[in-house]
Amino acid sequence: MELQSKNKVQEWTEEEHLLFYQFILENMADAAYCLTPEGGFKYVNDAACEMLGYTKGEFSNLTVDDFLPPNHVRDWQTLWTKLKEAKTMNFESVHRHQSGRLVAVQVQTTWLSFKDKEFCYAIVSDISERKINEEKLKESERRLRLFLENNLDAFLLTSPDGSIFFVNQAACNMFGRSAEEISNEGRSGIIDVTDPRLAVGLEERAKTGIFKGELTGKRKDGTLFPIEVSSSYFYNDEGELRTSMVIRDITERKKAEEILKESEARLAGLNATKDKFFSIVSHDLRNPVHAMLGTVQVLNEDLDSMDHQTIKKFTQNLQFTVNRLHGLLDNLLNWSLLQMNKIKFSPESTSLNLLIDDSIEIVADQAAAKNITIKLEIARQIDVLADQEMVKSIIQNLLTNAIKFSFPESEIVISAKLKNTQVEVIVEDSGTGIEENKLNNLFNIGANLNTAGTKGEKGTGLGLILSKEFVEKNGGTMRVESTIGSGSRFIFSLPLAPF
Repeated sequence: MELQSKNKVQEWTEEEHLLFYQFILENMADAAYCLTPEGGFKYVNDAACEMLGYTKGEFSNLTVDDFLPPNHVRDWQTLWTKLKEAKTMNFESVHRHQSGRLVAVQVQTTWLSFKDKEFCYAIVSDISERKINEEKLKESERRLRLFLENNLDAFLLTSPDGSIFFVNQAACNMFGRSAEEISNEGRSGIIDVTDPRLAVGLEERAKTGIFKGELTGKRKDGTLFPIEVSSSYFYNDEGELRTSMVIRDITERKKAEEILKESEARLAGLNATKDKFFSIVSHDLRNPVHAMLGTVQVLNEDLDSMDHQTIKKFTQNLQFTVNRLHGLLDNLLNWSLLQMNKIKFSPESTSLNLLIDDSIEIVADQAAAKNITIKLEIARQIDVLADQEMVKSIIQNLLTNAIKFSFPESEIVISAKLKNTQVEVIVEDSGTGIEENKLNNLFNIGANLNTAGTKGEKGTGLGLILSKEFVEKNGGTMRVESTIGSGSRFIFSLPLAPF
């Protein structure tokens, strides 16, 4: 069957062969030219006429130079010589349409000799649309490159194993490394791999293809800084899995967040201070004043009928209430001045022993009312560099608190020990102690920890808060150790006076 078909083709006449090849040329989608050594057209097909807008008759009067643009760099005679040597050549060119419009073309040429005459056979494809798309792609790539290079965020193309293939200038600026250094170092050169969030982020990206979150960046000099990372998977043209990564330095944002948190905490503190103040004014001040008014009224109405013992009892109660009210007002005034940063602070070298003695004398009546002994166990003279009135207020408030929660007939001990350039003062009682869940809020202005003493004594908690702030104002610290049923130890430090 194949032989018979082949034999039939061989039986075609020369005219039949020419008609067959002419049919092929005329029905080609691409333009076909047959050119002479002078650049004239020996033959063109219909596609050539359609592509360049000339009729076949017009082509017969044209040469190649007629439809090449004026600024075209090719010279036909030079091209012919090269084609004759190479036999075939493929190149891109530009042809001019009959209307003057330029047409981008792909040319495939073959030199041949037929009946002792030389010809150039050319197949020409219109690639205008392809060129337009290529230009669009180049423009898109140019814009993308400009965008990436001028973006403030770092942009990287990486692989899932941490290798880095591309970085923009912003990445180099952010991490203090060249593009080559970043590529050579890989992920570990720009991200703190010890950050536990990294493993979580990589796992999330592996599952979902996307990760967005905060990590820790690492500069060339080793400094760490907060970054926000957006990363996702994609496949390149070769089908290889790659990752894109956009990194933003969020140092300033974190600073702003911290400032906002501090502002919120300060506002919350101010609100708590305001609430505490109104609570004290409306309740803790009102009650003792009412008690005093009641006592004075009874004395005023029944004094003539009272015996000496009864009058003494009333005056003792009145004295106790006045002392309590005086201490509360003193604390309230100092605390208010401290909040407004208007309290006078005058640190000077002074005897800690004398300050403690003065404070013990102030609370002596309170201690005596419960038969409590206050012992001072400081063997040597200690001088501190501090504000005298603040230190006396600290000790007085701690002693008042210790008396409040001590059992009658018990003992309060004040001791001290030197630690480098400071002295630690310990006020220890063997009273009720403080519950563990209340210890952390003991100095919190917003906490409501009003607890009655062993004889029902009331208090605001303001004295302890004020004491801690006074200690810190003098450059020291305060802490509490306590066990329920075994008492409490309030420990504060003060700087020693220079020799």
